[in-house]
Amino acid sequence: MKPHAAENPRDLTRKQRVHMRRDDVQRRWVVLVTSLILFIVLAIVGAGLLDQFVLKQRQPVAIVGGEKITTHQFQVAVRYKRFQLIGQYNQTLQFASFLGGDPSTDSYIQQQLASIQTQLSDNESLGQTVLEALVSDHLIRQEAVRRGIVVTSDEVERELHDAFGFYPEGTPTLAGPTLTPRPPTVIPAVSPTPTVTLTPTATPATPEPSRTPVPTSTPYTAEAFATDYQTYLSETRTATGMNEAEFREVIESVIYRRKLQAALTADLPRQEDQVHARHILVATQAEAAALRDRLMKGEAWDALAKEASLDTSNKDSGGDLGWFGRGQMVGEFEAAAFALKPGSISEPVQTTFGWHLINVVSHQVRTLSLTAYEDLQNSFFENWLAGEGAKTGAVETFEIWKERVPTEPVLPTA
Repeated sequence: MKPHAAENPRDLTRKQRVHMRRDDVQRRWVVLVTSLILFIVLAIVGAGLLDQFVLKQRQPVAIVGGEKITTHQFQVAVRYKRFQLIGQYNQTLQFASFLGGDPSTDSYIQQQLASIQTQLSDNESLGQTVLEALVSDHLIRQEAVRRGIVVTSDEVERELHDAFGFYPEGTPTLAGPTLTPRPPTVIPAVSPTPTVTLTPTATPATPEPSRTPVPTSTPYTAEAFATDYQTYLSETRTATGMNEAEFREVIESVIYRRKLQAALTADLPRQEDQVHARHILVATQAEAAALRDRLMKGEAWDALAKEASLDTSNKDSGGDLGWFGRGQMVGEFEAAAFALKPGSISEPVQTTFGWHLINVVSHQVRTLSLTAYEDLQNSFFENWLAGEGAKTGAVETFEIWKERVPTEPVLPTA
């Protein structure tokens, strides 16, 4: 008898063949059901991944002038904002260390660090700030398109050079003050630090006092800039997921904002109707009236301001507020000050701060200082942005942004 003769189907009984066919059918069903379950599981996982990394990333958190701000754009921008804040935190610590102070005892440094920590910990507020900035960027770009304002790749490259302190055509010098303010630009987390070399001196033919070599900075080359730039991009992408194209869009937004602000404020007057006034602030109308009576009887303004004013910032200087234009003081105070003739004293004026006596020293049309003109430009531009955003249908935001604010990167723990 052959060892495996029983395995030949012709040698099996009918009952054995039935059992074999049944077992074969069962095995096929097990394989089929297992494959089906595996397919369903993979489909569910795949659908989840598709939703998480594709569909959800494409969902808008806001629509500005018909253009979507996607979840992906929002989340990358939040992570980049957190990345910048962490960089500022570390730079503050380095600055304190450079000055030789103890960050734990320096109140100013502690205030700066605490402010950054507060921003990082308040996730919803941080998300709101970033979303508002993205909305502003879209409004600015859309208006730039309508006005034919463009930003070229060369301009982006120059802005990057400035941000890294790389000046291939030489360090710029100021020929004079500019009246167009530059918004804060991107500051690299890793700033290039020139190395120091010693300039050799020739040995003199005749003995003379020894000279101490003077250290000079090694020039910041294009190669060094390229290395620093790629390092920064790598660190940024690791921390935030932002790629180079997205980073350059950030730079573009800085330039678009500057160009549009310059265009919108080009015709702003550089002279303004201003008053030079001083005041005495008290808590009640009766106190103000009593002080006014004393002034009318000849008592000195400066002495009474020092004696009675609640405004400790200027009471010792007679309550002097200096020159100011319209829009810089609360409404009631402004109206009274601009209505007074120089040299006169107002009746008691009530504001949210209390009761004021106002004395106008002078009233003139004056040329704005550089700082005042820049403030005027900034204020005008921000008001324009607010007006654009408030237009019906201009901006639509969706509450889903609140649940999609990233919480990373985070400050490293000590």
